[in-house]
Amino acid sequence: MGTVENSAHGRAALYARVSSDQQVQGGTIASQVEALQEWIGRAGLILDPELEFIDEGYSATTLVRPALERLRDLAALGLIDRLYVYAPDRLARKDAYQVLLLEEFERAGVTVLFLHQPLGEGPDARLLRPFAARRSGLAVADPVGRAGDREVCCWHPASMPRRLL
Repeated sequence: MGTVENSAHGRAALYARVSSDQQVQGGTIASQVEALQEWIGRAGLILDPELEFIDEGYSATTLVRPALERLRDLAALGLIDRLYVYAPDRLARKDAYQVLLLEEFERAGVTVLFLHQPLGEGPDARLLRPFAARRSGLAVADPVGRAGDREVCCWHPASMPRRLL
């Protein structure tokens, strides 16, 4: 593997996924990857090509995906600091899987950032807002997310109170 220390801001990785053959042939994976690479570049990070995790032709209704499994392994080893994902549904379609993956990345010290539909917007927000708020140490006065005043687009374990670690 090439160098994983890619900037003072940490080691960045990206995850992209498409499930259908039509999406694979239509080049939607390329557009996701390009958008994420640009976003990472604007953040001042250099992306090692070996930290681009791409699952083409795999459903997000399962966690058994080759690139996702490699990503999870490297994250658990502490080799990734920031993970850039196009949208939450690229990571997982099932809410429980999203929470499981986000919690796993958080335990590994990985900050997860979504380019589209950051937490706080869209249909996934209601489920994930209380999780994100609890993990960042915010009080969750509205556990079902009706207030809509807490915008959370990412989180990092450093923001967690020590008692939750």
